[in-house]
Amino acid sequence: MSYTVSGGRVNEIIAAILGASISVVAMLAMGAGKKRESFTVEIFKRLNSLDTKVARLEERANIKELED
Repeated sequence: MSYTVSGGRVNEIIAAILGASISVVAMLAMGAGKKRESFTVEIFKRLNSLDTKVARLEERANIKELED
């Protein structure tokens, strides 16, 4: 085994470090994407809930107008 700077073992170490770094960045990007997706799902759930509540309030308002 040669430990020269000109190639061989050093190139393997650099390649391994580079590969590990790219893997870490990819994993972080995937995690951020999942968080963003879960935030989007939560926002739409809340909007749906608000829409349902507004529809109920509108129905109550229409019923009161008909009674008056």
